[in-house]
Order: sequence, then C-alpha cells, then structure tokens
Amino acid sequence: MPTTAFDDVFTAFYQGPTKHNSPIKSSGLGLTIVKELLMRLNGNITINSDTASPSFTQFVIQLPLTRQVSQRQMESRK
Repeated sequence: MPTTAFDDVFTAFYQGPTKHNSPIKSSGLGLTIVKELLMRLNGNITINSDTASPSFTQFVIQLPLTRQVSQRQMESRK
C-alpha cells in the first residue's frame, strides 16, 4: 500500500485502486468502523508498509491495559 493512501483508508467508503479485476467488492467501511471502536476504547490503529515490498502492509492495534476488579474481589480485601 502506498504511504499516500494511509490517511484515506480510514475514510468512510474509501476504496483503494486495485491492480486486478477482483470479484471481491467492499463497502469501504471496515477500517472506519475499526478506528471508531478503537477510539471509543482509548486505543489506536496505525499502518506500517514496507516500500521495498509493496504487497506487505501491517495494521497495528494498540489498546490500554487495565485490570478490572470485581465487586466480589473488593469485598474479599476488606
């Protein structure tokens, strides 16, 4: 994936150019939804692409780590 398309892939209904006549059709909403969900979870998604190998594209998802303590665990600590 060319680096010029990095920002566009998160735009709703964006469909990048294809080199082949692919029978697979998409709405262009997948990464938009993923990014929105991650933002609501205080996370992030980034793209890495190897310019030497244009067919290699990596999406990296980051989420904060938190530990949820149940009410039962809180009561047992008293």
